[in-house]
Amino acid sequence: MANLQTVGREIHQGIAFDIYSSVDLCIPESPDPSLLQLMYIDEGSVLSGSGDSESSIFTPVLLCLNYRNPVERLTLSNAKGFSVFFKPGVINHGLASGVFDCAADELPADQDAQQDKNLFRTERVLLSPFIKTGKNPYPLPVNGTIRNRILRMHENLHIQLVSQPDRFWPCRGRSFFLEILMLLQSMYAFENNLASLPIRIRDEFYPVVRDIHVHYPEPDFVCRPGSPPPLLGPLFFSYRFRRSVGSFPSRYVRNLRCSVGANLLKNTMLDLGEIARRCGYLDEKRFAGDFRSIEGIHPLDWRSRFPNPYG
Repeated sequence: MANLQTVGREIHQGIAFDIYSSVDLCIPESPDPSLLQLMYIDEGSVLSGSGDSESSIFTPVLLCLNYRNPVERLTLSNAKGFSVFFKPGVINHGLASGVFDCAADELPADQDAQQDKNLFRTERVLLSPFIKTGKNPYPLPVNGTIRNRILRMHENLHIQLVSQPDRFWPCRGRSFFLEILMLLQSMYAFENNLASLPIRIRDEFYPVVRDIHVHYPEPDFVCRPGSPPPLLGPLFFSYRFRRSVGSFPSRYVRNLRCSVGANLLKNTMLDLGEIARRCGYLDEKRFAGDFRSIEGIHPLDWRSRFPNPYG
């Protein structure tokens, strides 16, 4: 754990990979300032801050830490979970450059840097919980449904980084990590947008949208209210969802799946069939058709517009 890097052993021997998965929850004493850390605490006592500013954080929780900035003291007792340390370049090689030093909504003065900044705007959004929060660490509460998915995704990530089962382990490891970041960013967006929503929409549709972001990889997932509240009978669900969220449920699910697919296309070299499966499609052709209807181009042709994510 000293270097907080995964290094290839038999396959890709000696090559360092700027992501590290660990069941150790401690914070490194002298961390590299370019490091970010995702810490998931499933159970135990968590205190943040010190002295009069000390506060309790309820578990389960995801903590986002950015070592470029001062990190509040964390006191853990009987805590269980996992940590993932990473550098932005592991998402896409283009993020290893100085464009990461700017906030997501700022543009650098240099025109070439501006072009890079625009090219990787989507990837920078994934880092919002780490760089735009004002809190360090930034806590995101986790409910039971999200908890199960996070644990599954981390298990898949951990297997690739630790077992290194075949020559594709860096690509698959990166892809599982991207899925974790996409879920994390959606949770962050929910938390930030929830307070500004009318109470009616908050009560009726927030759980529905949250479940979509958890269950979209399941091919048989159908978006429906679990227990329709007053004035939200099944017959009116799709109509009211569209009025409140902006699109019909089926279109929202399709757009989300294709958005995840676009992220995996741009930032990994996974084949199209695996990307389709990871996005909730049983049929690669169905994914390609949905993607073309949104982007106007076949997924592989869309991928070819971007530089190699591995540099």
